[in-house]
Amino acid sequence: MMTTPAMASSMEVESLPVSQESTRELKMQSPAYYIPLSMRVEETSTRPASHAYIRYFNSDSVHCVNRIFMSDYLLAGAISALDMLGVSDDTYVLQVNYKKVYREGRVVSGGDTQLFITGTVENYEEDNSLGAMISELKEETRFSPINDSEMKMIGTISPDTKTKIDWFSCPISKMMYIGCIKQRPTRRLPYKYKVASIVHGTETEMYKALSSFESSRIPGNDDISGLVAMRIGDVRKAARIITSNASAGKSKKFTLYL
Repeated sequence: MMTTPAMASSMEVESLPVSQESTRELKMQSPAYYIPLSMRVEETSTRPASHAYIRYFNSDSVHCVNRIFMSDYLLAGAISALDMLGVSDDTYVLQVNYKKVYREGRVVSGGDTQLFITGTVENYEEDNSLGAMISELKEETRFSPINDSEMKMIGTISPDTKTKIDWFSCPISKMMYIGCIKQRPTRRLPYKYKVASIVHGTETEMYKALSSFESSRIPGNDDISGLVAMRIGDVRKAARIITSNASAGKSKKFTLYL
């Protein structure tokens, strides 16, 4: 059971076939952190009814995709956190995508997308899981809340006596791109203290965020190659598959068709 603060406690990147494409200047009129950028994008009419977006850090393009290669990693309390957040299934959520590892011209690992932004609380952060979550967001997504107060705690869950997970949320419209930063030191606690965040927004807000930064050749932390925006309805579908596979003792990565 998740308790609230008050209670206690490989992307299969495949650009969709399109009949028309256009190159246009994305004019960011809203928050100042949106950087004007010339990008090649698909016309709205070519997008399928259900789709996701991916932006690699080293690419100038935002890709619209209708299937995603998913990780089998899912922290406890994910669905409860979504329910408690109380946003519609058409809301988009930010995820991270891991780079593909090649051997002899073949992909041997990576390329998968993990649900939610997750991380570990270090021993010097034990009394500040909010700070740990913000640090993880900066390190993994290269985005940060404009103000720390924009990051809200949803609740805490302890799936066993040696594990604690704090769930947070933040609107993508209240975040800004900061670029790649150095990872903080690793100093583990004697128990598992994890943090996870649901970064959410409308399709327009998420697309603007993915379009807001210039490409960079700097490798991502933790082998993260880019960002993925998925509908909550598809996130729930992926979570059900992960949970079902785990219950059957056959946890594995899989392709999620949107």
